[in-house]
Amino acid sequence: MDVSFSNKNSSKRTFFNDERMFEFVFKAYFPRLMAFTKKFISDKSAAEDIIQEAFLKVWIKRDEIEEETFRPYLFTLIKNACLNHIKHQKIVEKHHFDLVDSAKQETLYYADFFSDPFHQTIFNEVQKEIGTVMQNLPEQTRRVFHLSRFKGMKNQEIAKKLNISVRTVEKHNTKALQKLKAHLSKHYLYAIAVLDLIKELNN
Repeated sequence: MDVSFSNKNSSKRTFFNDERMFEFVFKAYFPRLMAFTKKFISDKSAAEDIIQEAFLKVWIKRDEIEEETFRPYLFTLIKNACLNHIKHQKIVEKHHFDLVDSAKQETLYYADFFSDPFHQTIFNEVQKEIGTVMQNLPEQTRRVFHLSRFKGMKNQEIAKKLNISVRTVEKHNTKALQKLKAHLSKHYLYAIAVLDLIKELNN
């Protein structure tokens, strides 16, 4: 399989017209989307249906969606679908789910995700490119980005740990993402998906 992530040899295959890469992004985001969906509804089957329907809509409208707006568009789709589900079911009380059971389910999911050679290869290659970008970042920017994306720390926590302002933390993260986008070009979305997956695994 020939998959290039460098800016110099950028592949023409993109998330919006490549079914296997689309599937990779779908599976990389799935655990986070399940956690997000369960904030609204506790029915696991309904949550899975909502996520699958949202990605189906994304695939149908793939020619109209920009990579920069993909994530907010996706989460908005799912949020609205959850609210519609709640309204339809006339559910007004809050729902809770077993965190221990959920953690076990996520462990099984990750095992299934990484058992797929294609997903494992893409994950490893993107992670390698992310590492290359991080090595070339200024030291403070690298520290902030590592704490944010690899340790899952909030901006306020990072600011306190490094004795800097929250605004400075935001600037460092923005700078790192800009460097990442410039390096990965059309594959930037895969990098964001991998970063989100890494954060989920470390939490």
